[in-house]
Amino acid sequence: MKENLIDFIGTFVVLATTKPFVASENFVINTSEKAKVKIAYLEDTFKKENFLDKIEKPFYGSTLRHGILKKDSLDSSIIAELGGEVKAETTLAEFWATLRKQPHGEKGILSIDDWNIFYIRDNKKVLWAMNCYWDREGWRVEANSIDNLWWKTYGTNTYLEWKADNRFFFRNL
Repeated sequence: MKENLIDFIGTFVVLATTKPFVASENFVINTSEKAKVKIAYLEDTFKKENFLDKIEKPFYGSTLRHGILKKDSLDSSIIAELGGEVKAETTLAEFWATLRKQPHGEKGILSIDDWNIFYIRDNKKVLWAMNCYWDREGWRVEANSIDNLWWKTYGTNTYLEWKADNRFFFRNL
């Protein structure tokens, strides 16, 4: 019997929105106590790869699931475990709504000790691994290609292998 890659923790609700979600109005570096969400860092790939200028239509709300990765794994294996891209994919608005639950690094659904990963499409419809983690100053937000990166080499290609204990967020379809 094949062992699951993810230990499922639970579900949570993301409320519906009535206005479009404008990424550049929300994802702003600001570590002040008055920040909607303390963001200490936005990686260049998040800014340059069609996320910061993304605008998403209002949406009807959703229920997301989350779980902890049990062993080091590639995005392709994780996405397959989650039931494919349709179930793995979330939106920037859902990612932001989750950050809003812990704007100053409080304990909660997001891990403040490990990476939190959401699969989100950019403006070109390419699926990325959007991730964040908490440091002393605020949330650090990054976008990583699911096709290639670093950390683990297989043959002549190098891929990002997420470490056990990272937290993943995905659709509850």
